[in-house]
Amino acid sequence: MMKVIEQFIQGKDGSLETCEDGIFIGESFIAVVDGVTAKGKKLWGEKQRASGAYAKDVLLGAFGTMRHDIDAEEALQYLSDSLAKEYKGVVPTDVREHLQAVLIIYSNHKKEIWLHGDCQCLVNDKYYSCNKPIDRIVSDARAMYMEALLKNGENQLEDFTVRDIGRELVQPLLDRQALFANDTCEYGYVVLNGINLNLKGLHKIKVCKGDKIVLASDGYPRVRETLAESEDYLQGVIERDPLCFREYKSTKGLRKGNVSFDDRAFISFMVE
Repeated sequence: MMKVIEQFIQGKDGSLETCEDGIFIGESFIAVVDGVTAKGKKLWGEKQRASGAYAKDVLLGAFGTMRHDIDAEEALQYLSDSLAKEYKGVVPTDVREHLQAVLIIYSNHKKEIWLHGDCQCLVNDKYYSCNKPIDRIVSDARAMYMEALLKNGENQLEDFTVRDIGRELVQPLLDRQALFANDTCEYGYVVLNGINLNLKGLHKIKVCKGDKIVLASDGYPRVRETLAESEDYLQGVIERDPLCFREYKSTKGLRKGNVSFDDRAFISFMVE
């Protein structure tokens, strides 16, 4: 009923152990889950996982117990509740410690793709994504500061590969970003956090038998029809703009010793 063509996961440091992206493949659902990069210090679970990686693990596990005929709204509530249970009745007062993840799901029963947060997909050759305006604000601030340092001769490009001074500047904004989680204000963004749920940020995409679908996290600047094309595009961006502040503005760049600026996950399949 779903024929997987390609799949791939890689952590930004080359390790799967710390990777905050994950893929679920089941009889009823295929999904990509992207745990939000941990900002706090709290470690979760027996394996002492960072919040983003732990949120990803919890959600991947929840798919295995979700009703096959569930609708999109019920599914997001179910997944949010699975995160809520991990707080054990006590939500951390420090928003940096919240469990957060975004995801994109294909429901074979509903023949729909459910996009919640800044993941991306292709249905045949049509592209869908949902970027966060707040990320653009922070990325622009980081880029402007880095350009100013270069223009004033205070730093060279090589300096930023060792120490991301632009990231340090915007870190206070990133630390407080979760205050706007699922808010409807101009800085609001949608995310699963087990605390509140914004179903207005849910996007549904109808698909048909014979459609080719690609689901991916935002670790790819722009997903393509094949894994090779997606990887080539990513590597091109890394070669031209490794610090991710010109061609592809981001809240972080490629750190020395890492293989990319973010974790990434890719899966393509046919609806049969």
